[in-house]
Amino acid sequence: MLQLEKIDLSSSEIEVLEVLVRKSEFISIKDLAEIVNKPISSLESIISLLKSKNLVEIKEHKKVEYKLTRTGLDALKNGLPETRLLLILKNNKKISIENARKILGEDLDIAIGFLIKKGYIRIENEVIELIKEGEISEQSWLSKLDNLDEEKLEVLMRRGLIERKIISEKTVKALPVAEKVLEENKGKVEIGALTYEIMVSGKWRNAKFKRYNVEASPPRIYGGKKNFFREFLDFLRETLIELGFEEVESAFTETEFFNFDCLFQAQDHPAREIHDTFWLDLEAGKLPEKIWGKVMEVHERGWNYKWNPEISRRIVLRTQTTATTARTLYRMMMEKKQEIKSFTLDKVFRPDTIDQTHLPEFHQLDGLIVQRNFNFRDLLSILKEVMYRIGIYEVKFKPAYFPFTEPSVEVYVKIGNRWVETAGAGLLREEVIKPFEIKNVAGAWGMGVERLAMAFMGINDIRDLYSKDIEFLRRIRKVLNNANIKV
Repeated sequence: MLQLEKIDLSSSEIEVLEVLVRKSEFISIKDLAEIVNKPISSLESIISLLKSKNLVEIKEHKKVEYKLTRTGLDALKNGLPETRLLLILKNNKKISIENARKILGEDLDIAIGFLIKKGYIRIENEVIELIKEGEISEQSWLSKLDNLDEEKLEVLMRRGLIERKIISEKTVKALPVAEKVLEENKGKVEIGALTYEIMVSGKWRNAKFKRYNVEASPPRIYGGKKNFFREFLDFLRETLIELGFEEVESAFTETEFFNFDCLFQAQDHPAREIHDTFWLDLEAGKLPEKIWGKVMEVHERGWNYKWNPEISRRIVLRTQTTATTARTLYRMMMEKKQEIKSFTLDKVFRPDTIDQTHLPEFHQLDGLIVQRNFNFRDLLSILKEVMYRIGIYEVKFKPAYFPFTEPSVEVYVKIGNRWVETAGAGLLREEVIKPFEIKNVAGAWGMGVERLAMAFMGINDIRDLYSKDIEFLRRIRKVLNNANIKV
C-alpha cells in the first residue's frame, strides 16, 4: 500500500503536478512546458522524478512527418524544372536546347526527361517543341504535404523533394493518487538550497530541506580539448618549423598543369584516369605564360608524344600536395630565388571507396629543399631528423621509382614491432626543375600523414582518426598519455 506521508515533493514538482491534476488528462510535454514556462529538458527531469514516485503516467507516441528538403523548398519557391520549361514553351512553343540550357542550366536534363515521358514535348534537330499543354501535379503537391496519400509522398521522396522523419512525442497524465499527495505537501515544500535570505529571515527554522547524499561522487567534468589527430597534425607542423622550414599553401582545386605536368607525369599516365582523380566541371584554368612552353618541350622530348595544353588546363581536386611544391618552384622562379626550405601539410583528394584503410580525402605532408651543394645523403639525414623529432628512432630506406625524382627511396619506420612505409622521397629530376630555371639541387618528399598517425597511435581503422565517439576519444588520449606521447 502506498505510504502517502513519505512522498515529499520539491517546489518544481508541485508546480508541474498541480497543472497535471487540474488538466486530468494526457497532455504533451511540449504543451506542458509552455504552461509552466520551463525548458523541455528540465521538465522531462521533473516528470521522470514524479514517475519514480508513482504519481504520473507517461505515454510515448511516434508519428511520421514529411518536410521539404532544400531542393523541395527551391522547387516550391521557383518551380520544378519541368514546370519552368513548360512556362517557357507556353509563350514560345519552341526553344533550342542551347537557349533552354542557358536558362535552366543542369535542371534542363531533368525537365526534358520528365516532359518527354509525360508526352508534353518532343525534340527534333536540337529544338524542344511543346505538343501538349497541362499542369504538373507534383508542383501543387509541394504546398499540401499533409493531405497527400502515401503513393504521392513516395514520388516526391524519390525525387529528393521531401524527407520523412519519425517524430517521438511524449504525453503525461497525473494518476488519481497525485491529488492526495499534493494535499499532504501543502506547506511542506522541500528547500533545495540554503540561501542568504532564508538564513537571515529565520525561515530555516521551520523549513524542510531536501536530503543530499554527501557520500555521492561529484560529476566528472572534462575540459575541452582538440581532437587528437588535429593535435598530431599541429605537432608535425611545429616540428618542421623548428627545423627551419617555412609553410606554404595552395588551393584544393588545381590545374592538371601544376598537379601533373610540372611534375613530369605524362598526360596518358594512369593516375590521370577518372578512377584516380576528381575532375571538376569548371571553366578551364590558365597556363602561366613564362613556363608552359618549357614544360611542353620537356614532355615532348622526354615522353615522345604530342603535349596537349587543353588537358593541362583542366581543373581537378588536387591528388597530391606535390602540386603545392610545383607552385613553390614557380614562385621561386618569379622571385628569382635559388634556395628554399618549405613544406605543405594539407588535404588531397582521390576517388577511393571508404574502408578500413582508404578515404576519398586525406592529408599529405610534402617537403622541399633547394640548396647549393645539397645531395642525396643530406636528404636522407633530414628525413631521419624529422622522424627523430616526432619520437621515431628506427628508420630505413628502400630504393623506389617516382615520376618526378631520381634517385628515389621509400621511407620505412619501426613502430612497435612493425616496419611501416610512411613516405616517398628523392632528388627532383632535371625535367622538373629545369623549366623553373632552378640551378641548385632540389630534394623533396611526400608523406601520408594518416598512415603515420595510425601506426603511431596503434589505430587499425583510418575512420577512427575522425571519430566523434566521445568515449573512444577519451580512451585514445589515455593511451597516448600512458605512452608519454605528447600531442
